[in-house]
Amino acid sequence: MIQISTTDGNEGGLLADTISEIINKSNNLKNNNLALSFALIIYDFEAPHIRKLLTDDFYMDALDKLSGKHISIFYVNSNYVREQARRSETIIRLTMSVEQIDNNSNFSAKEIGRELINTKKLPSPSVLFFSIKDDKIKDYTIARLRENEIEKAFNELKKIIEISIDSISKVKVEFRNNDQEIFRLIKNAIDSSEFWKNTSDLYKKIIKVKQFLSFFRL
Repeated sequence: MIQISTTDGNEGGLLADTISEIINKSNNLKNNNLALSFALIIYDFEAPHIRKLLTDDFYMDALDKLSGKHISIFYVNSNYVREQARRSETIIRLTMSVEQIDNNSNFSAKEIGRELINTKKLPSPSVLFFSIKDDKIKDYTIARLRENEIEKAFNELKKIIEISIDSISKVKVEFRNNDQEIFRLIKNAIDSSEFWKNTSDLYKKIIKVKQFLSFFRL
């Protein structure tokens, strides 16, 4: 687990600096054979259970040991988020309306993720898996975090990491530089997991509708 610990949110160029920090650290880890791929835990101020999870040493030690030398996982330091929340209290209230607020001093892990892969939409909370090539994001995939209780969220996050690691655990040393194929293994595993979770969610909704309708047939 790699902590993003910047706390000064006043500088306009800070977001770009943070992105550069992530990419530079990813490149260093990759070049030193300390990671095959990378991930960023995405959450915003509306996912306090993820924030609490990331401040618990026991949970973090378990995740750190699990990730090992396969996948390096970035997360935003809780002190950083707390500072951003304090400075952005008014802005957070305003963004509950339809108005879009642009302010460089107000960004969370979700905003870092959006900038990292250059997208306006990114589910929160989630895990953004990505690959690096020539100092750029080459490919990415997203695993959503659906649970909203700390223990359940931890088990869900742990399972997602296990799935991604299992997909590349048998990659031989001589193939470690085959970035495209390695990330394809991760992407296929995560996308398949998301497909079955979405299918399961849909099935549960259908069952609830059937139960609701059957109530009126009695």
